[in-house]
Amino acid sequence: MKKASFIFLLLCIGIIIYFFIKEQFKGITLSGTENIILSITYLVVGVCLLILFRLKHLENKKEEDLRK
Repeated sequence: MKKASFIFLLLCIGIIIYFFIKEQFKGITLSGTENIILSITYLVVGVCLLILFRLKHLENKKEEDLRK
């Protein structure tokens, strides 16, 4: 699960950077479809970060329980 989240996160970062460069540096306005793709990408980033945070929290909790 961790590796899949990292892969999706890296893919999403690439998409966000591509659209950022296209919009800001080339001066092209994004189409409706591109805006939807960007919005979905932001949603996927949020879900990936939530999964990674939850996994890290569970690992920390396990380590605390082992110390007791």
